[in-house]
Amino acid sequence: MPIDPSKAPASTSPLWIIALFIVLSEVMAGVASIATDGATRIIFAVFAVGFPLIVFAVFSYLLVGHTAKLYAPSQYSVDIDPERFAVGVNAGGFTQPQVTLIAEAVAQAIEQSEPASHGDANVASRAVEVFRQTIFQSSVAVDLDGIGDGGSDGLVIPVDRGTGVDDFLDQVWFAMRGRFRAFTYGKDWVLVDDENRKEFREAGTAWAQKHGETRDRRPLSEIGISPGSNLRVVAL
Repeated sequence: MPIDPSKAPASTSPLWIIALFIVLSEVMAGVASIATDGATRIIFAVFAVGFPLIVFAVFSYLLVGHTAKLYAPSQYSVDIDPERFAVGVNAGGFTQPQVTLIAEAVAQAIEQSEPASHGDANVASRAVEVFRQTIFQSSVAVDLDGIGDGGSDGLVIPVDRGTGVDDFLDQVWFAMRGRFRAFTYGKDWVLVDDENRKEFREAGTAWAQKHGETRDRRPLSEIGISPGSNLRVVAL
């Protein structure tokens, strides 16, 4: 489940040590390049210019793709471990895999559909129907009306065999925009199958804690959720 912002790490970041190391390295390289000559001076000059650029590139890569690695283990609380923090800061990263999954599914469906004859007036409508059916068969619909979010159109979340329970619940939780506190799935809210009214209560953080795990990494299919399912968020 997503992180609780009220419990965010508050200790001082150790990044100042890295900054101090860079400054000292640059000073020593500068002094050495002045005190020497010939090939040795060139080596120190290249180092003084190239070293900070390399450090900047590595730091930028970590900042964009691996933010959680910039914090020391002691900076995380009991509830927020590095993995949960990474999920929280990379919530927007769900989008690209979803788009790719939809594109692949639609392309495959179109290739398998019967080709339309020339002059077929229903080509456009058939393409739309193929697209609609493909989205339905590759996604799980989640209705948010049960929590009083009547202004929302709900969610359509693309899933496949590799989609995990916690990843799926994270997307639903973020879409509810703080309607429920973090780590409360199965306590404050639950997903219910619209067709058979089955509650998926044994899932998420509560299930993981009960079984000595940090996250519920089971595939969705293991708890009975499959592509094409229609779910509803229900407050407990």
